[in-house]
Amino acid sequence: MIKNIPLLITTGLSLLTIAGTFISNLFDSSEYTYVYETDIIIGAIALLIIWTSKLINEKIWIYLLLLALIASFSNWVDFSNFKLTFSIGSLEINLIALALTISHFALNSDTLRVKEKTEEEITIEFETKVDYFINKFSSKSLDELKTRENNDLIPEAKEAIKRLINEKSL
Repeated sequence: MIKNIPLLITTGLSLLTIAGTFISNLFDSSEYTYVYETDIIIGAIALLIIWTSKLINEKIWIYLLLLALIASFSNWVDFSNFKLTFSIGSLEINLIALALTISHFALNSDTLRVKEKTEEEITIEFETKVDYFINKFSSKSLDELKTRENNDLIPEAKEAIKRLINEKSL
């Protein structure tokens, strides 16, 4: 549940913005109407896609939210009409988006981090590729294999040729 906090805060901001604009239009007796800005609509659509993906696939929503939060640094996507920015010259940084992005990354870093393969996984992958090349080169003669042995090949292909040469030499 704690991993969902950035998503819940982002959704809350978006819902408050949409509801506030709707209520303003509903109860304001003036001739003015408040419109939804395009970036707010795009943000709401992004959140709808994220929530749909969360219901379908537990992992992909994490990447989609990260993408949406990063996109919210631009003027194309926003989740709230409330902005807190830090400006240095013409560079503006949305502090709300920055805080949500950092917290999302921190809370979901175990999923966002690229996992390194274990020695066993590396060995299995290597052996699978060697088996593929053994099947591919098994119809070759001993002379053809020796000729190919000197070619610039990937390690798995070289190992397959080496094994086939040893097998055919016996």
